Amino acid sequence: MHDKKHAISAFNKTSLALSDDVELLKKQLKMDSFNYVDIASIQAWEASLGEWPLLAEWDTWSKD
Repeated sequence: MHDKKHAISAFNKTSLALSDDVELLKKQLKMDSFNYVDIASIQAWEASLGEWPLLAEWDTWSKD
């Protein structure tokens, strides 16, 4: 259980760093619209849905 908490914490820190990098890039390029897709984040979310059935159930419920 501790390993999952550590992995989630590391994932959140990585996501924050990536979003900061994207914001910095947008500012440097002076782009108002920038379509960035974080593939790793999407893959991590999908893996989490497969690992935790209750999370997958909530995800389905929240989209309705």
